[in-house]
Amino acid sequence: MNWRKAKSWRRFCARGKGRGCSICLFYIFIFLVTIAVYALLYTLFLGMLAEPIPSSPDECEIVSTRVFKGSKELVFLAWANPDHLQNWWGPAGFTNTFHEFDFRPGGMWRFTMHGPEKGNYHNECEFIRIDAPFLIHWKRHSQPLFQVLVTFEEVTANTTRVIFKMLFDTQKECLKIKKFAVDKNEENFDKLEVELTRMASI
Repeated sequence: MNWRKAKSWRRFCARGKGRGCSICLFYIFIFLVTIAVYALLYTLFLGMLAEPIPSSPDECEIVSTRVFKGSKELVFLAWANPDHLQNWWGPAGFTNTFHEFDFRPGGMWRFTMHGPEKGNYHNECEFIRIDAPFLIHWKRHSQPLFQVLVTFEEVTANTTRVIFKMLFDTQKECLKIKKFAVDKNEENFDKLEVELTRMASI
């Protein structure tokens, strides 16, 4: 605003005994409220678009839980960074070759697990939802078919509870995998603890 316009505006406010300024402030207030309302509506709209957290009956779930040493951010990183994930993913004795790891909703995770003695097992997964550092949700496109939901809960500043859920469409499919998955998941967690110790020392 130049000097003449500024003087004109002050004269207008003076003649109107402040009515002009009051009107100006009123419209600024309305403008700010409008922006706040639109921001709120946009946030709610994004929430509606987000994938809902999956759930299934207890008989169709395999749940493994452990409290790990490390902040929630560090533990989440061990899952989110393929350089770390490939070091510990899978039961004892298994190693991995990652072919693709596109860590975003809709991104693919393709890898081969190599058995301790023999066997190469191809895996193809799709990430459905990622809320860093709280949640990772993916589904498998290779057999056996199920979804995985991993949540990260802060216990203390340096300890994190990981809840690992395998979600199946039917109880029959769940029982078929549950016979060996529970122990294998614990072996997986053992390897994760080793990787977290290594990460913390870097």
